[in-house]
Amino acid sequence: MPGSAQVLSNLGLAFLASGEPESALVYLDQAVASDPHSPTVLVNRAAALEALARFDEAEHQLRCALEVDPGFVPALYNEAILVLSRGDSTRARALARSNAVSQAVVERRWKEYGL
Repeated sequence: MPGSAQVLSNLGLAFLASGEPESALVYLDQAVASDPHSPTVLVNRAAALEALARFDEAEHQLRCALEVDPGFVPALYNEAILVLSRGDSTRARALARSNAVSQAVVERRWKEYGL
């Protein structure tokens, strides 16, 4: 069914927003299976993985999104923030600079993390 990946992804986001990342991942896994080349779906799945503290998998999913669309800003931003949240401010800064992610946005998040 056309658009089913987006519908599944949106359901996953609804569960994620309601604090149910395990349920979110069920729908997001189905969304990725339906459209493995959607950078939006891949980024949304990464968000669920991050919420489950599955950081390596989340970062891998973001890289998959960037393989599909190297300039996809949500993936670029989320990768920098994920790396930052894991304590690697040097790499986060490098990602932000090299990927044209807004330096001001990343710096605001650095302050949130006390860096």
